[in-house]
Amino acid sequence: MHTKQNQISFYRDDKNLCSKALVSEVKALCKAELVTALQKLIVNSADGCTSLQSKKEPKDLGEASTDPLSGVIHDLEKSLGEVLSSILQTEMKIAYGDLWTEVVYRTPPWTLADLLECYKKHWIAVFGLIIPRSFLSTIEYLSTQLCKDKKANHATMKQVLQETKMLLETFSSRSSYDGTLPQASASVNTLCETLEKNSSEATCEKMEDVTLIQHTEAGAKSLPAEPLAQGNRHQEIWSVLENVWNTMNLYRLEVFQKLDLSTIDTAQYRSSFKEAFLGLQKLMAAVSEILAGIQL
Repeated sequence: MHTKQNQISFYRDDKNLCSKALVSEVKALCKAELVTALQKLIVNSADGCTSLQSKKEPKDLGEASTDPLSGVIHDLEKSLGEVLSSILQTEMKIAYGDLWTEVVYRTPPWTLADLLECYKKHWIAVFGLIIPRSFLSTIEYLSTQLCKDKKANHATMKQVLQETKMLLETFSSRSSYDGTLPQASASVNTLCETLEKNSSEATCEKMEDVTLIQHTEAGAKSLPAEPLAQGNRHQEIWSVLENVWNTMNLYRLEVFQKLDLSTIDTAQYRSSFKEAFLGLQKLMAAVSEILAGIQL
């Protein structure tokens, strides 16, 4: 006889012995019944086997909200964990049926690191059969960037978001996974827009600072209110145009840095202002000749 506080269960894949156990008021389970009971227990404890216990939850929620990049990382880990959990559970059930919990590399509840490890371990037998096997490198990249305590920057997170988008788009051709995949894709798109907006704002602020410094340093060179002599006027115009040219060069360098075009040799573009002016004169002469030919 048993009580709720001390319940005895008998597990045996033998119907006769199970029947005798039931007669003795001992709960008896065959293999299939045991698997079903364990699944119910997992579902109840893991809240549907789709909850994610992130190892990288910020210690201070206020800190995550004040740092835009930390907020993007936190939201990405949450969305990615939820959709990967749903995909893993669905595909493992399809591949192994009710025995999937005995086969899966890590049992739920999962962290994001657990999920990515499961994908790598079951890639050949399960996931490599439903999407291109080359996406294993994407799984490994996400694991490295999100689960190895690496310090992320805007460029890295932009690449992580792009890799995530491609992975989700590939899985979407197979199923919506109970709606979790479209929801995750929408979330990732929003995060891409947020990251791009933050990056643009930071660039604009930096450019404004550069321009302000230039105006401050060139304050004495600004055009005077009184008319200048003809010679001084030409020199002043030349100085203004040269300042415009230098400013354009600084902005161009900012753009190259943001695009990470480190492999491009920009030295060939750094012509002096005088060389640019001479080139402009040649261009104007050529345009004049073309215009004269058209008017004939």
